[in-house]
Amino acid sequence: HLFLPPSRESFVHLFYDVAQLLEGIQEGFGDVSLNIFTRVNDGDTSFLSKKKTGVVDGCLFAFTRIDGALRRCLEERKIPFIHLNRSEEPSYVLYDNGISMERLTERLYDKFGERLKPCYLGYRPLESVDGERWSGLVKACRRRNIPLESIDRLGADDMNRLDDLLDRILERGYNGVVAFNDMVAIALYHRARKRGISLPERFSLAGIDNSPLQQILPDRIDTIAFSASLLGREAGRWLYKRIIEKDPSPCRIILEGEYIKGDTL
Repeated sequence: HLFLPPSRESFVHLFYDVAQLLEGIQEGFGDVSLNIFTRVNDGDTSFLSKKKTGVVDGCLFAFTRIDGALRRCLEERKIPFIHLNRSEEPSYVLYDNGISMERLTERLYDKFGERLKPCYLGYRPLESVDGERWSGLVKACRRRNIPLESIDRLGADDMNRLDDLLDRILERGYNGVVAFNDMVAIALYHRARKRGISLPERFSLAGIDNSPLQQILPDRIDTIAFSASLLGREAGRWLYKRIIEKDPSPCRIILEGEYIKGDTL
């Protein structure tokens, strides 16, 4: 069973490519035929008591964390599970947010040097990941003696309401904005363009995740690419070893994203 995060946001599917994720999982299992049930991670455990869905060999939690009740059910039944892009024990495959922020900060520092005045545009609904990315940016700036304080952390609750945050960016004179991900960056970019603000002339902008939406934009956001296919493949390989070969070893793989040059930095 592949568990995906619940969301009231219509655009959440643009954060990652589920088709690539499924393809990667299949590649990880090689020639083994899979029957994958895709579920919303809403804490429901009733599927385990049903004839059709109750026979489960393994579970993947992609971009979401297992809750206590479901964890207990899986552990009692000895069903292996793994997290994708979440550092949840006992097994996970994830991209290092610290390295991603380091690479974006390096590009900004190459451009501005000691004149760099950065801020972070976060996304509060995904609090845990948001905190990891903010922490990574703080550490990357400190290594270069670039001031970055809590006042420089701007949090978005709704991507349809970014105008106030854009006003703060302009008023405080930030010249480098690192967004939580490409979707937040793209939303800010379009609001700036609508108001006649040119990027990167007014300020540089970077995102993370290399969203599928980037493929149809005339101007690409500078970003860090995370491969959903690679996450799925590594998780599939581990589940294959655990289910087929009975290998009890946990999986703890940390991957590095790739910087993709765009037009906004």
